[in-house]
Amino acid sequence: MTLKPATTVHYHHYVVDDLIPALGKIRLDDLGYGHIAAMADLVEVLIGRHS
Repeated sequence: MTLKPATTVHYHHYVVDDLIPALGKIRLDDLGYGHIAAMADLVEVLIGRHS
């Protein structure tokens, strides 16, 4: 898969600015579905899409 340079920059900023702070100090080896689901739920609440 080849990404446009702007897409790569966008993904980098998303990881650095959003994912890493949201997941804290969870090691990648320990990261599981529950962590991702909880983060996604929090995002939905923060942007007002949670029912």
